[in-house]
Amino acid sequence: MDHHHPSVTMGLNPGTGPLIGHAGGPSGGHAWPGSGGAGTALHGTGTSGTGVGGAAGHAALIMGPSPAGALLGGDGDANSALAELDQGLRCGRLGEQSEAIVRFPRLFQKYPFPILINSALLKLADVFRQGSNFIKLCVLSVIQQSHRHLDKITNVDEFVKRIVTVLHSNDAMARALTLRTLGAIAEIIPERKQVHHSIRNALDSHDTVELQGAIFASGKFAAQSQMFATNMCEKISEMIRGHAMPLEMKLKLIPIYQHMHHDAQTACDVRETCVQMLDGYPSADFVCVTLHTLTLLSGRTLVAIPDQVELLLAYLRMDSRTSVKKRVLADLRFLASEDYAHLWSMDGSAENVLTVIQFASECESDDERCGALSILCDLIEHASIEMFSLENAESPVLRLAEKCCYGTNLFCVAYGTKLMTQIAINCKRELHYIDGVDVSSEAIMAIEALFLLLNTMKVKVSTTKVLKECMKCLVLLCQVHPEACDQFVDIVGDALAPDNQSMPLLSEVLVSLGHVKSGVLKPLLPQICHTIVTLSEEESSPNRDLVFNFLLTALCQTMKGHSWTPEAKTVLKDCMSNFEGWSAYRLARNLCRYGHFDQAQLIFKELAGLVSSEHFYFWLTGMEHVCEGEALLSDSENTDIVARITSGKSSILLGIASFTAATTQSKHHEFQVSYLKCRSEMLQALGQLLFSCHSLRAAPPPAIASSQAKQSHDDLQRCGRITQLLRKCVQDFLNVSKMFSELYQTSFDADPVTLIQLQLLQQINASISKWIEGICLKSSLQGTIFQDLSVEFNPNLDKSKNDYGIEIQDLINTCEKVATCFREISDPSIQPITNIHTDCLFQVIALLISSPLGLPRFFFQSLQQTHLKLAVTPQPRSSGEPVGVSTCQQFAIKVEGVIAAAHQTPKPFRTVEFVMISLHSTLVTANKSSGLEVRKVSECSQALEEKAVPHNDFFTAQFLVPFAVAGFHLVTIETQLVDSEGRSWRTGQKVTLNIKAFEDGHNRPSVRQGTR
Repeated sequence: MDHHHPSVTMGLNPGTGPLIGHAGGPSGGHAWPGSGGAGTALHGTGTSGTGVGGAAGHAALIMGPSPAGALLGGDGDANSALAELDQGLRCGRLGEQSEAIVRFPRLFQKYPFPILINSALLKLADVFRQGSNFIKLCVLSVIQQSHRHLDKITNVDEFVKRIVTVLHSNDAMARALTLRTLGAIAEIIPERKQVHHSIRNALDSHDTVELQGAIFASGKFAAQSQMFATNMCEKISEMIRGHAMPLEMKLKLIPIYQHMHHDAQTACDVRETCVQMLDGYPSADFVCVTLHTLTLLSGRTLVAIPDQVELLLAYLRMDSRTSVKKRVLADLRFLASEDYAHLWSMDGSAENVLTVIQFASECESDDERCGALSILCDLIEHASIEMFSLENAESPVLRLAEKCCYGTNLFCVAYGTKLMTQIAINCKRELHYIDGVDVSSEAIMAIEALFLLLNTMKVKVSTTKVLKECMKCLVLLCQVHPEACDQFVDIVGDALAPDNQSMPLLSEVLVSLGHVKSGVLKPLLPQICHTIVTLSEEESSPNRDLVFNFLLTALCQTMKGHSWTPEAKTVLKDCMSNFEGWSAYRLARNLCRYGHFDQAQLIFKELAGLVSSEHFYFWLTGMEHVCEGEALLSDSENTDIVARITSGKSSILLGIASFTAATTQSKHHEFQVSYLKCRSEMLQALGQLLFSCHSLRAAPPPAIASSQAKQSHDDLQRCGRITQLLRKCVQDFLNVSKMFSELYQTSFDADPVTLIQLQLLQQINASISKWIEGICLKSSLQGTIFQDLSVEFNPNLDKSKNDYGIEIQDLINTCEKVATCFREISDPSIQPITNIHTDCLFQVIALLISSPLGLPRFFFQSLQQTHLKLAVTPQPRSSGEPVGVSTCQQFAIKVEGVIAAAHQTPKPFRTVEFVMISLHSTLVTANKSSGLEVRKVSECSQALEEKAVPHNDFFTAQFLVPFAVAGFHLVTIETQLVDSEGRSWRTGQKVTLNIKAFEDGHNRPSVRQGTR
């Protein structure tokens, strides 16, 4: 979800343009950040009894207090919603009753806490038991949609009892729906023998609908229960071999085998059974279903993957039926995915891979050849290059790729080019050398040939698809070989023309290339400007705005780090006058990300007068102030660095004030404000460093400085006042580094590039602090601490500098220049503190101030959202009251939470592995009767911590806390998210409870016990 756009009040359509993953260019529509849906955790006991109205527990559910009402949006919201749906369930009209049923999934999504879900599903179970078949079907649909919440049912026995009752009905359709419902809840009742027996009996039914329901339930239970899978294996085999069973039912029974992977012996027996059936039932449908089932079973057991690959390859060579070949190629591609590609051969031989290569070389069908080539591409991408025996130019896979790259079929050429590109990329990554072949040059020539071939053909849907594959290969190769960017830029640039129907794709590729290598688009600057002007003069077309955004992003990349030419300024000004509000905002956002703050300021200033909401107005005004401050900092024409730092910091502080004013209860700007505070403190530290350097000339050391140094045993005191000032600067930069580190830990949803930028800013501030102390403040008191000090900026990144975009490359280059300045004065013969050191610090300040620091992507746009909802039990009946507890008892505190996550990328950047819940108890005031001394109050604090692993995004933890001292205690509960890599992230979730502990034997204070 993107943040902070003015389109809502301007009547603009935010749109959903494609994301440029490589370049971070124009992207989808924006929306103000919200705090997520309101929710309430309800209090009450488990429900039981009969009837749609439920049981005694329902009264507690409707009337009881909400432990998380303050957190999740109001105390009565969930109660009223459930009461309204309950009223609909009681209604005798079929339409209203079914409407109430289908609204339950939304209720579960909004209030995903066990007490509500348990009560609601028991109500639905009653409706299922008493309602018509249509009502049963609606309930089944709700249960299938709510599978993530089924484990929150506390009264499982009662829930199952109400459903199983329908199995004794005389209506076969009702029994079939019941079987499907039992299958949908198999994960919470996997070992119920009564249900197992009912499903087994239903498999002998002569009613087709009931039999299909039993087959569905069998598959669900076989996936969950080892006992059920083992017991049913022989039964299913008999049914498949039986002559009375129709072929249609046999085809539905076979996929049940894919779930029988719980133990090695059962999986082995199932595999033998299926392989034997392949010979006995040679029809195409039977073979396809059986092979696919074996493939899925092998994917779960893993050990059978080499055998399955050999079996599939045997059918690929021997079976001439087209449907079977398509099924085999699809299964082979499944086994060539990232999880299984390395298991194609247990002994490390390349025999199976060579078989695929041989098939692709000899087959006559172009479709089959394309399928085999796609399998080889996946294998090269996900497995080691050693599987392909790439020693010299005579390698089979290399000859196949060369043959396909220059063939006659367009799709085969595309897949051959992709195969050659993947070979070149993996050889580069694995440092593999092929004797007598420059595979990178071969890949470049193949891409060029395909691109030129496509440009000579008439644009059709098929050619557009091939062009897209060609452009993907081009970008992937340039990411590994940045030196190839210049060659491809010329080729793509020659195809730029306003009347070209492939302009969106070509302009997107240009942005991707401009993101890989800085300045690579400079030769195309006149052509880009001309194309933008030509497009602006033409009539509006469906893709015109998209092409505009791409080309303007390319213009921003080209001008990064340079002064804007008059021609580029004119083009940008014309576009600003022609753009609508939302398009102009997107342009200003890209200008900010590439450091063109002077141009972005003008756009934000104009947009601020077009919005009617004060929150949007303050957001745009804040962006205007920030851009103004950054533009003043990077103004190289102004030689007064002090004035640049002062005015720039003042504007950024105004921006912080505007962002704070734009904040509402549901729209937070925590990252933006925190980032600007870090930036402001960094400028403050640089200004203090500048002031310290000037003090050496303004206030030189006094005549008695040497004697003062001897008396204090600090030889640096002979340098005068600058010593203390520089030591303060060391601490200032350490504090700034700590601020960036804390901001990093709170940015769980940030994209990787944003996190890298924060990491680099944290590291450069820490390095400057260390270098000032180790080089400029060298002292005999330090001993050998800084003797082996390395004046190198080595960012702790997973990839090399060239593997990142130009924003990160430029930031690393600036940091390396700072390290070079310090390295030049690291000679031990240079005594501290002299003009040599201050001149070096002046250069460092000028470097950091003059290099525009683009705003990170997360400042504007969040590609994933993760929210934590907490409910703590017990809660006081009314706010402000403490919860009473006896000092002779241990107090039980239960914490329930739900993780609400969403992402706009194919995979989330990071996921929650577990949640660390910490509880801190502090004695605020002790009763006089306790006899506790004031100085011992602080000793009564206690801290507990528990690890909670989420299941279907729900987690829970319980604490037993003793309050041995009578008085008022403050309990604080905090959470930290831990991702799959073991990194902790501060979520900012905090809940407090006021506890009043009382002693037995005294009159209990007028405090009511909290509901548990």
